[in-house]
Amino acid sequence: MEFQLQKRSDGRYILINRSGDCIDDAQGYGYKSAEKARKAGWWKFKGGEEKINSEMKEAYEYWKDHLSYAKDYYDLSMDWFKEIARGEITMEEIQSELNQKYNITPPEVAIKHIYDLEEKIRRYKPK
Repeated sequence: MEFQLQKRSDGRYILINRSGDCIDDAQGYGYKSAEKARKAGWWKFKGGEEKINSEMKEAYEYWKDHLSYAKDYYDLSMDWFKEIARGEITMEEIQSELNQKYNITPPEVAIKHIYDLEEKIRRYKPK
């Protein structure tokens, strides 16, 4: 569905369709910024929710097969938290070490959602 932004008189934004009808107004409040309104439109009308859900499912399926890598990734990122914050080491360096240790390179989507899935992955018990 196509949508456009419209600025209300109070400075907040709403989403309208081609004919000018309001299709989303944040439950009457309006969106504070054009960026927030665009994000809401993407999520609701351009398949954002389905895209994120399919990415999460793909990532979860990958991590189920590579549990030890995922758990090491979490543990190392927590162990090296201060060093990462100070810029002494990067997550890319940690990931590179893990790639060498496990001889795999996880897909980008799996790394993107690794923290979103942490609790689910930690509870997963292989059959």
